[in-house]
Formats: sequence, structure tokens, C-alpha cells
Amino acid sequence: MATILLPIKPKYATKILNGEKNIEFRKSFPKEDVDKIVIYATAPISRIIGEVEVIEEHTEKNISLLSYYLLNKAFKIGITEDEFNKYYKNKSFVYYYKLGEVTKYDKSLKDIGINYAPQNFVYLKEEK
Repeated sequence: MATILLPIKPKYATKILNGEKNIEFRKSFPKEDVDKIVIYATAPISRIIGEVEVIEEHTEKNISLLSYYLLNKAFKIGITEDEFNKYYKNKSFVYYYKLGEVTKYDKSLKDIGINYAPQNFVYLKEEK
């Protein structure tokens, strides 16, 4: 299992930390299974604001499943139907993480040894 640093727009990162979003949609997954996401809130925050446990990873073929997500109260997707459709325009698959326990904190990228703002995920080494 792996820990990744994931850049997330501040609007969605804040919803994850506040418990308003327990699903994180992606266009693809890393090759390794992920058990923890370190949340990097992108500009204008540009900080690591916490981490979240990954309960499950899912890949769905049918993006019309959005109606299921919206109707099923166990899913707090934290995005609108328009945002969903725009993000997955011309995509055949929907990838998402079901999220669990959240830990809030504030760190810079340099605090964890990264000297650039990631455009995609970055694998992080586990501290022993």
C-alpha cells in the first residue's frame, strides 16, 4: 500500500477536511494501491492541509452512475453534476477513492522534501 501526495483544488480539499466530501474523483489511479492521501491544497493556498485514509478504490465504466452517487446518502461527492460532467467529458471510466478518517495539519511542500508544486500525484515514503 502507498501514501500519495495529491493536489486538490482548495474548494474540494476543504470539503474533504470538513467531512462534506467522502469521495475523491480522479481520471486515473497510481499503479500502487493507495491507503492514504496527503492533501495538497493548490493555489492560492499552496499548502499541505491534512491527510485522509483511503477505504476503497473504485473504477466504474458507466459515468451515468452519477445519479446513483447523488441519490445514495452514503456518498458525499462534494461536486455538482455540471462539474462532474465537465471533469469526465469524453472519458470512458470514472475512478474514485472512498475516503475515511481525516487528520488536519498545515505544512509546506518543503517540510516533506518536495521542491515543486505537483501537477499529479506523488508517491511519499512512509516515516518509520
